[in-house]
Amino acid sequence: MLLLSAPMGMTLGNPTTAKITYRGVFDCFEESLSYAEDGSKPVFCEPSAVIQAENQLYIASDKDIPGASSVMTAQLQGNILTRTGYVEVPQIQQLSKAEDFALEPGKRKRIFLSSGFDRVFLENASKDSYNTLLTWEVGKEEEAEVIEPTGFPGSSLSLRPRFLRALTTKKFPSGAPYWKVEALTILPTGKILFGIRELGSNYEDFDYTLQLVATELTGKNNHCLGNFKRIYEYDPQTHPQIDRPVGLSSAA
Repeated sequence: MLLLSAPMGMTLGNPTTAKITYRGVFDCFEESLSYAEDGSKPVFCEPSAVIQAENQLYIASDKDIPGASSVMTAQLQGNILTRTGYVEVPQIQQLSKAEDFALEPGKRKRIFLSSGFDRVFLENASKDSYNTLLTWEVGKEEEAEVIEPTGFPGSSLSLRPRFLRALTTKKFPSGAPYWKVEALTILPTGKILFGIRELGSNYEDFDYTLQLVATELTGKNNHCLGNFKRIYEYDPQTHPQIDRPVGLSSAA
């Protein structure tokens, strides 16, 4: 675990540096937890999402964890981070490949958690859980609900056509068959932004990208989403000083 600090207002035209202010180790899981019954394949954690809500941290790994939830809670006291438990709620445990949290503005009492939306099988529902958007009130994880539940119990499969319509390109005028959501944030206006990291034909044939797709909460109890619209797409030609592919990893 690294704690980085950097000046505010960083821009591509104004390069600056960040510095590591703290290094530490965080025990995500019990030492005995393993993918194999004989303990020969211990689990590992790849934290993909972290958010602070009041005095509690939620941390999500993008790996499914047998025998435990991939979403956990922790307390931060000074520079010491201590795991306080696993969020073992069926709706949350059903989500596969968690990618990012977002906290609702205003009173900031509601959390959203998005999967990557990067896998689906048309012939069966085995990958539907990779297409999930969840929400719950801070401290009420047991009441977690799926946004627009469809398909396999616990998935938001109906959102895929809206992503498809928003992610058109010259190569894919009807929408790219493959994309990966890597970031999620909610603006003070209530608009939800999904950050797209990968776009292409499939998970083996894609380009890294930095795109933002916007939508809004609608419907009863704000548990539906409106139309999706791409509002930003990074253009490498406008930044010739960057000589490598750019892919979005997070959004604040």
